[in-house]
Amino acid sequence: YFWGTTVGTVKVSSKGQIVIPKELRNAHHITAGMEFLVSTAGDEIRLKPAPLFLPTTHKQVRGILHRKCAKPLTDDAIKQAVRQRARRLDEATKSR
Repeated sequence: YFWGTTVGTVKVSSKGQIVIPKELRNAHHITAGMEFLVSTAGDEIRLKPAPLFLPTTHKQVRGILHRKCAKPLTDDAIKQAVRQRARRLDEATKSR
């Protein structure tokens, strides 16, 4: 008995790998390199996208951005740094 919508069947390869059907990958925005948490519930095996960042508390991260000699960044400088980082990460995934 299966809960949910059946999209199709998959086979396990000799290396223990399965292919998630394209329809599901597209619907859930699953891309190459994504990591998943694997769990079981009864006779079910469940996959859940792994969080991008580990949970932290304020105490753990308090003061990490503070530097005595650093001058504050403008909003534009922060946006530019984020764009550059995103480009570098994007290029890194394309070279695999």
